[in-house]
Amino acid sequence: MRSLLCIAATVGLALSACSTAAPQVTVANGIVEGFCVNDDVVQVNGFFGIPFAEPPVRFEANTAKKPVPKTNWTGVKATKTMPAMCTQATPGDSEDCLYLNVYAPDGAASGSLPVFVIVHGGAFAFGSANDGTPAHIAKYLAAKGLVIVMIQYRVGPLGFCTTKDSVMPGNYGMWDAKMAFEWVRDNIAAFGGNPNDVTAYGGSSGAALIDAMHLSPLATNLFHKMALFSGAATDIWDAPTKQKCEERAASLGLTWTDSASFKAAMLSAPASGLGSGWLFHGESTFDTIYADWSPVYDGDFFPTTGAAMRAATQPKPSIYGISFLEGAGTSGALNITSETVEKIVNYMVPATVGNRSLFQSYLIESYRNQALVLEPTAIDKHAAQAALGERNRAAGMDAVLRRNFELFGTNQTYYRYVFKHFNPATIGTRYPFISFASHAFDQYYSIGKPGFTFTGDDLTVVNLYTTPRPGHNPNGAGPVSSLAVPWVASTPANPSLNYVIESTPSMDPQFFFGRPHLNNVLNKIGGTFRPV
Repeated sequence: MRSLLCIAATVGLALSACSTAAPQVTVANGIVEGFCVNDDVVQVNGFFGIPFAEPPVRFEANTAKKPVPKTNWTGVKATKTMPAMCTQATPGDSEDCLYLNVYAPDGAASGSLPVFVIVHGGAFAFGSANDGTPAHIAKYLAAKGLVIVMIQYRVGPLGFCTTKDSVMPGNYGMWDAKMAFEWVRDNIAAFGGNPNDVTAYGGSSGAALIDAMHLSPLATNLFHKMALFSGAATDIWDAPTKQKCEERAASLGLTWTDSASFKAAMLSAPASGLGSGWLFHGESTFDTIYADWSPVYDGDFFPTTGAAMRAATQPKPSIYGISFLEGAGTSGALNITSETVEKIVNYMVPATVGNRSLFQSYLIESYRNQALVLEPTAIDKHAAQAALGERNRAAGMDAVLRRNFELFGTNQTYYRYVFKHFNPATIGTRYPFISFASHAFDQYYSIGKPGFTFTGDDLTVVNLYTTPRPGHNPNGAGPVSSLAVPWVASTPANPSLNYVIESTPSMDPQFFFGRPHLNNVLNKIGGTFRPV
């Protein structure tokens, strides 16, 4: 699901009230000139469209997969307009897209502020550094004492197509993201950011990408903390990316006989035919749920399996979050019948589980018991949505945290939340079937939403959701110093504690109402639990 709309390419904001109308910063490649985004609280400057690499050559670069660092320029480069998003079948997109946007409080001392790198989601098919609204990001994130960096990376076929060999190894989008984080490491001090205090923040596929970078020996040291919502690097490894690339090529009328001729054919394809396109396969049958594009094992960026890399990687201080009804955004439009619910149960409960019918009844009833908070007339529909969201998002994040506790014990810091606040105006008429906070809704409150004005309870939640970030630090003090209701960290003895984010927040002892743990137990009993 594409969660955010893109804002206009040129940002026209009043500069007259700002003390520094055209701030300049010297980075490794030259001088960039930005503009004042706002001075509502403190002046925040924007530097939009900073190149962090040379324009990528399709399926090529040095060593055939990695982007090339940006060469130096002379004079002052104007960085005042949003960059073109990476090719995704959207007007104004481009293969020349390796740029990032920086928001920085004016006058910050070099290296003095925490850094927040935002990685967009979008099923590895959509999204850009332009997601959200500049005024919201400046006021509710940067003005609170953060340097914000929003990156973009190649998506869709151009970002992830692979022949699963050295001809087209894939993971181009991963290499792009790695180079963007390297740019942050090498340049962010000039904007006031501390390169030794970098938090990677993302949702959905953005969260999965960050978690995957954390597992890679080549990228794990490029950031120090993670704030992830609605995603983790679990099932992405199994996505049928090679198959979907071949299907896309065939749909364009391309022919090939081997990897080399496939690459040659893809090089000749029009960019318009390589723009995104995605589907969660199996959504109608619940046989399996995978997106078209994703990272793949390549023996390089990912030298071994996800399970092996996780066992070898010390966890970072992290925030893990999900929305109240994760599955609604992708399954809510389906016609939910008793047969569909049965298929969900068949998908979730392994066939090897003894007394299967009892498990099925228990599982369905555990979702139907949410009738206290769901519309009684739509109970089966919401039960199906909750089940799908749990299996494919919440359960994966829960399994990652529990696995880390098994591997590393108390030598880690985790905070968890469920985002429950919901205002139907945030989605308008696009998803009329959604009546609860669904997949990645929390990002509206962290980076804003074009065309939507936050008032009343929305502003309460905005401040609640954005306040913890600056205090989320490596020494374990956590993200909770200024919250009225204490946010208690998870522990090996009590891994399910989570913060419920709504206008009146609370702590809940059961992450996602305890359902992901039930799912994992069922999988383990059935002998089909996949390690994460």
